Amino acid sequence: MDKVISKKERQVSLEAADKFVKAGKYLEAIREYEKVQEEDNLDVNLTNLIGDLYLRLGKGEKAIQTFQSIANHYEAKGQYSQSLAIYKKITKINPNDIPAAIKMADLYGQLGFSSEAKAGYLKVAERLEKDHHTKGLIFIYEKLSKLDRTDFRSKVRLADLYAKEGAAEEAVEMLNEAAESLLESPDPSEAERLLSRANTLKKGHLRTAQNYIELMKKRNRRAEAVVLAEESLRHHPDNLNLLSQLGGLYMEEELYRKAEEIFSRLYAKDPNDINARVRLGYTLINLRKLDQAYDLYEPLVNTLLSKNREDKAVGLLGILVMGREVYLPALEKLAVIYKSKNQRENLETALRVLLQEYKKKGLRQKIMVVLRELVELRPDDSALADEFAHVGSEVRPPLEEVRPEPGTAQTSRQDKEVIRVNLAKADLCLQQGLGRNAKRILENLLLLYPHEQAVVRKLEALKKVQAQLAQENIPDLVEKVAALERRPEKTRRPAAKPEEDKIGAELSAKEKVTSAELFGGLDILSGPLAFDEKLYPDVAERIVEELAMIEAITFQQQKKDTAVVEKELADIIRDFRRDVDKKIGPSNQDVRYSLGMAFYDQGLFEEAVEEFKLAAADERRKADCFSLISLCFRRRKDYVRALDWLNQALALVKEGSSQSFVLKYELAALFEEMEQKDKALGLFSEVKGWNSRFRDVTRRIKTLKMSAG
Repeated sequence: MDKVISKKERQVSLEAADKFVKAGKYLEAIREYEKVQEEDNLDVNLTNLIGDLYLRLGKGEKAIQTFQSIANHYEAKGQYSQSLAIYKKITKINPNDIPAAIKMADLYGQLGFSSEAKAGYLKVAERLEKDHHTKGLIFIYEKLSKLDRTDFRSKVRLADLYAKEGAAEEAVEMLNEAAESLLESPDPSEAERLLSRANTLKKGHLRTAQNYIELMKKRNRRAEAVVLAEESLRHHPDNLNLLSQLGGLYMEEELYRKAEEIFSRLYAKDPNDINARVRLGYTLINLRKLDQAYDLYEPLVNTLLSKNREDKAVGLLGILVMGREVYLPALEKLAVIYKSKNQRENLETALRVLLQEYKKKGLRQKIMVVLRELVELRPDDSALADEFAHVGSEVRPPLEEVRPEPGTAQTSRQDKEVIRVNLAKADLCLQQGLGRNAKRILENLLLLYPHEQAVVRKLEALKKVQAQLAQENIPDLVEKVAALERRPEKTRRPAAKPEEDKIGAELSAKEKVTSAELFGGLDILSGPLAFDEKLYPDVAERIVEELAMIEAITFQQQKKDTAVVEKELADIIRDFRRDVDKKIGPSNQDVRYSLGMAFYDQGLFEEAVEEFKLAAADERRKADCFSLISLCFRRRKDYVRALDWLNQALALVKEGSSQSFVLKYELAALFEEMEQKDKALGLFSEVKGWNSRFRDVTRRIKTLKMSAG
């Protein structure tokens, strides 16, 4: 039962204790102080005073116990600096107190003072070495190994200790970890020595074999690396990392047929593996299977363009263009990209190469198109103008065949068909709400036929409407949609309108854009768009449509429109998820993951959590899903559950891996948000020790130290 003392009794005891201290009666003073000490609420100043009095009495052990309670109190509250100060006091009383020395080193590490922490651990290790305390040394060197990932000597010493205790597996792992930190050094001979030791301890160990392969590559012993990789793969046929290693070796050795077989296996196992897709495409290019390579690359190019990563998209297309032979669809796609981004110099270069290739193949109509664009880019180039006039006279049809509008360039029957087909294609995109796709098609069409008035008029009308829509904010648009829904059914159908109003009506709903169609080329510029069933599930379009509606309703709910809106949102989400369950079931983790991300982006955190839980059935992204679930709870300020899920994610990844440090960064950010700044600082410091350029870790450490300053 808690001790209860009145204010008057407290005052009497404190006055009595003060008198005892002045009289040198320290034991009596301690008893009076202990009377006013509450059992469930430690008074730090009072406890510190009691500890000092025990020291005056020569009772060091009692003093240490008292100070220990203060240190524990500070640590429990996350006040690591204050806790460290108390432990310093304890170690002055008893320099041989090993637990206190270890605790001091721990706290230095958590506060980001790695060198002080390392010195503290090594000092403890010296004492344990004298006592031949192997288990204690393992404990210390495990801490040293985690503190500094680049300290291979600590790892080697830890491996020796593991081996001494008969823990061969742990010893081999630690030798590999030490070797990995040395593989990038100018002289990897020490890494080879460590790997040899690991191989002696345990034959056929996968990690050892993989590191040996990397070592042989570094020493230009690729033939040996290939043999070892093939041998290891026989024992571990489903190991994806080993497959990737072997495929890379085949590529470096220009064994492209074997590389194709390997990367095809990897791509079949995981179509979302971008690395496997890119490398498979590269091998196909070297095998002159350009169409297959382009089919692999084009969805990636479109996705990169949709994310404004033109440099990466151009790089992928460049692999096709710079091969043994120029692949025209890729070069034509490059020209469209340069045109859309108004990169005039790059566009001119691409067009001039196209001109050469078209001349080789005798494609006169395409020569005419490219020359027309080059003349517009370089109006002062008389040679281009003369060539354009000459080619134009050769390909122009008889006058009676085509009657051009006044002031326009003459258009052939074939050109008219191209224009008609692509205008229809643009109209189809508009009907489906894909306004940006329509704009891209019209811009590409205008590139080829800059004087075609039908294209100019439609593109101008489309741009005008998009500019008007851009000026309207989301609340206005949502209110318009809501008002339209409240109108009677008879009044909803609008009367026929002019072209601009028609386009505006088609664009007024939220646009639905898929990466496979974005930046889609013209029919005469490239082949049909590749469509990978595995990458784009059949419910993707439905998900986009439904989420657009959910987004609008969510906005209304955030505005606290009506209780009806809340019910409407709940109903829509429930029906939508039921439909997804019916079509794809819980086993399609790719769609579940994408759906979770979509819900998260709209602030529907409860729904996002449910989807991420289903997606976590895929072991490869389980840790990622747990991290995202934590983020959902963090956004809802539910820090207890956020912390629990993030710790679960950390438990799934290998300590010291890149993923572990990414998760530690997120954990540090969570602690910072929870005002546990010492914990945050310790974790941020760990991340910085791994990669000082990772995100904004250096700035955050500096900010935390200044706030603690």
